Amino acid sequence: MTNSEKLLSSFSEDFFYKELVYADLKFVPEGGTEIELADLIINLEDVILAIQLKERNERDRTQDKNVEEKSAIDDKKSAVDRIKSAIEQQKYNEPSKANILKVYDEIEKNQIFGTKEIKEILDCSPSTARAVMTKLRDMKVVKAVNGKGKGKYVFIE
Repeated sequence: MTNSEKLLSSFSEDFFYKELVYADLKFVPEGGTEIELADLIINLEDVILAIQLKERNERDRTQDKNVEEKSAIDDKKSAVDRIKSAIEQQKYNEPSKANILKVYDEIEKNQIFGTKEIKEILDCSPSTARAVMTKLRDMKVVKAVNGKGKGKYVFIE
């Protein structure tokens, strides 16, 4: 954990209460390498904030707006690639991986979803939708949302 990540975590725990703040969110997919999903997640009932900090050394800093925008776009792509990579590294059969990726691609950022939405996206049976949701939970790429009914989740960014 970098100094800025520690500072943000400490501030967030004091401001939002420790119980609502999750830091050091890493997991190792079966047979894979350790992946960090986010530096910090703050759970505020129907809003979940996922924060990814990027530190740059002095030589990488610039005042060029175009360079800064490209860096921000690259960082966003990196977060999406991490989740897709986590899905690809699972030992699921190819149709299961394809279903999971389709759900991930269809769900909007911060959209709360459950098996009903998965069933609609995949046009599948309720049991298939439940199986996909179970796999997403097992992979730890979704986080439960409180206050929106049982079985509601958002993707962790």
